[in-house]
Amino acid sequence: ARRAAELQATLERVADAVEMPTLLVPRRRRTKLLEKPSSNDAAAGRRYLESIRTRIADEQRLRSTAEREASRLRETVDEFIRDEARSFTAAGVMSIAHLVSREAVARYRAAMAAFEPGEGLRVVRGEPRAPYSFASAQSAVRGGHDSSSPSRSG
Repeated sequence: ARRAAELQATLERVADAVEMPTLLVPRRRRTKLLEKPSSNDAAAGRRYLESIRTRIADEQRLRSTAEREASRLRETVDEFIRDEARSFTAAGVMSIAHLVSREAVARYRAAMAAFEPGEGLRVVRGEPRAPYSFASAQSAVRGGHDSSSPSRSG
């Protein structure tokens, strides 16, 4: 009975709604791969660890920037969405899924078109699709979603 109630709640949440996928993609290339220092170099270990520290700091800055922009985007479309799921990929891409009522899709798209990303990111908007990211009872709890690429850029 408990599982039936969970499934019913999930179905009610996604009823008459679509998923609108969006990616926030960095405009610049990621930092180059780490070069392994020569083992003959006395400071090789330190230089290698410093390069790892730099790469991690760059990744943290990129994630923080993407989170800020995703929050700005959420503010832009908040009145049109029922739910949101986000994930951040190792490639530095913020994948966002919005659960949007079918009747609000046109207004959602208009609001998205007006959104201007900042801080070195570009927006890739996808077409409406089945609400995969919101279809399981667990996705409502953990906020996970299908992060496959949207189909068009904007």
